Amino acid sequence: MTGMLRKTNKVKLLNSSEEPVLLLADIHDEWLQYTSRFFSDTRPPESEWDGDLAGPSILESEVVHAIRCSKNNKAPGPDDIHSESLKCLGDAGNFKYLGVIVNERWDPEVEIRARIEQARAAFVRMKSFFCDKHLSFGIRYRTLRCYIWSVLLYGVERWTIKIASVNRLEAFEMWCLRRMFRISWVQRVRNTEVLRRAGLEDRQLFKDVKRRKIGYLGHVFRGDRYAFQRLVLEGKIEGRRGIGRKQLSWLRDIRRWTGIHDFATLKAGAIERTLHAV
Repeated sequence: MTGMLRKTNKVKLLNSSEEPVLLLADIHDEWLQYTSRFFSDTRPPESEWDGDLAGPSILESEVVHAIRCSKNNKAPGPDDIHSESLKCLGDAGNFKYLGVIVNERWDPEVEIRARIEQARAAFVRMKSFFCDKHLSFGIRYRTLRCYIWSVLLYGVERWTIKIASVNRLEAFEMWCLRRMFRISWVQRVRNTEVLRRAGLEDRQLFKDVKRRKIGYLGHVFRGDRYAFQRLVLEGKIEGRRGIGRKQLSWLRDIRRWTGIHDFATLKAGAIERTLHAV
């Protein structure tokens, strides 16, 4: 606080008898004696320490923890490597790239689950609008497709859809419709009745997934900038694959939905824009 004296700790100079030196002339004499003793010291130097100079070993877990705690958007170090790249390399599980969760097995199942929960959170934030009975269902449903499904279907063109993923997507669609009609689970209303109230013949979310994936296939075969994607679809790998059932592929979804298994026919239909899900 202003107006108050601040206490200062003064360092006292002691002489050889451990008595404080207060006079200025005595202080000057003590410093002269000290400097003369310092420069006239003839003792041999101490032997250098011959122990281990490497220090304690650094654990791998400590390195991984330091990488994960590093901040993003920082300038690279002398090795010209950004911290985001180190995080991707140091994480053997999942990491997010351009808003999409990527893992070492390229399995989109984790991404689909995360997208469903993000869309569910977006629905809850707008619950007062979607559950308002004073608004027509048509307006609320169009808003649902515009805002909620856009969050859910971000990056859907790269998904490889499994049966379990289809069930999750359709269950989320019915979850949204039931809350828009304020239908409790204790009322035991069937999904067909919910769709009838909504004026829908069938569930629409998975149909949008099919339409967007088939449309993206046409972009790949028609666009000049998709040369690398065409190489992935049309390229062949030498050798024989391992023992076991073949994994689901991105193109197998298109073949199953369109009913066309011949690649040449599928490519021609994608170029001519005649592919449709059956």
